[in-house]
Amino acid sequence: MRKEVSFKLGYRDAGVDNEINIKVDFISNRVTKEYSVVMGLATQAEQANNRISDLYSLITAAEINKEKGWENQIEDYKVELQECTDIILSFNDNNYFQKRHEVLQRILIDNKYGDNDMLMSKEFWDEQVDPSTLIKFMSTVIFKDFDTKKKQRQ
Repeated sequence: MRKEVSFKLGYRDAGVDNEINIKVDFISNRVTKEYSVVMGLATQAEQANNRISDLYSLITAAEINKEKGWENQIEDYKVELQECTDIILSFNDNNYFQKRHEVLQRILIDNKYGDNDMLMSKEFWDEQVDPSTLIKFMSTVIFKDFDTKKKQRQ
């Protein structure tokens, strides 16, 4: 049985805090799949960014310690650094934000908000909704039917 989630979406319009209540009772398998793909792209970029930080630390340590083969090790780190940079740059080119907005629009259309020009507007979500609120909204409604409680084995 589908659950209905009522989400109070906070947003700011002309410097004034507002909120709108959005009720979601249907999330299709397609939306769940597309959301997973979109979040996978973000996760790859985040992991690459974290690895870049680690690589700079490893390069610095190798330069300071100058253990046997340190120059070759630094070159290996630099190759990996370039690979991570390429992943992050491709994130900008893979239309992550457009794909995320398409998932958001599908959620809204499937739950009878397709006629709401404000909610359907990409500018609204980009300019008036805090990024953390957008992420919380999407994860709350996408996973609303998943039972998060651990079931005890009998």
